[in-house]
Amino acid sequence: MGMVQEERDAHIANGQYIRCQVTEGVEVRWKNRETIVPAMVIPGAQKILFGAIPMEAMDLMVNPVTQEVVGVHGDEVLFYAL
Repeated sequence: MGMVQEERDAHIANGQYIRCQVTEGVEVRWKNRETIVPAMVIPGAQKILFGAIPMEAMDLMVNPVTQEVVGVHGDEVLFYAL
């Protein structure tokens, strides 16, 4: 895990507001894709949640039928320049 950069208040999925640590950028990989994003350290969390920002950065989505992570454009990785 990257070094802690700051603490921040967060509203999490179960409706709670908590104070959590935010790390410097950490490398996230999935098959042939990778990105660097900060991570939020949720006190007492037992699982890692793969959020929307790294999913979008790696051109990924969850297939609603199979409930699996897949490439939005198949195996080809598309990057968007703004």
